[in-house]
Amino acid sequence: GIRAAYEANAHLLGHDLCTSHILVSYEDDARAVMHLLESGEDFAALAGSVSQDPGSGQAGGSLGCVGLGRFVPTFERAALGALAAGETLVGPVPSEFGFHVIRIDEVRPVEPVAFDDLGVRLSAALLQIAGLTRTVEVDARFGDWDPVVGRVAPPAGPLAPALARLGS
Repeated sequence: GIRAAYEANAHLLGHDLCTSHILVSYEDDARAVMHLLESGEDFAALAGSVSQDPGSGQAGGSLGCVGLGRFVPTFERAALGALAAGETLVGPVPSEFGFHVIRIDEVRPVEPVAFDDLGVRLSAALLQIAGLTRTVEVDARFGDWDPVVGRVAPPAGPLAPALARLGS
């Protein structure tokens, strides 16, 4: 339950996640942004020129530092997954806003929250964190589990377009 998730992940609750992002409308554009960043382009300059988030784009992509449970779920899962893998850059990450390329700038310690003081939001964040560590087995005929978006990604091949439509 929630108490078990708290005890397993309490070390993450004592931290704020400081992130920056570049938001674009299309997955191919996010892949191009990732390629440019991996080739040495400056994140802040790229965010200022291509991000469709006017607030953070003009701030070099910075979203500041916030606690878990304050991001949209796919964004938070991707950022936490990147941290768990020792990465600081992840993308493309789909959300209702478009496709994000996320940079984890810093993890700041904050005063940990006692279990008895947890609110609904932190409880939801704990369950999300616990979900990142779960292994989901999927019959290969139906695709592969994608922990970033929390669903099955359709397989490549002649049936892929039909399977993708079914999953929408």
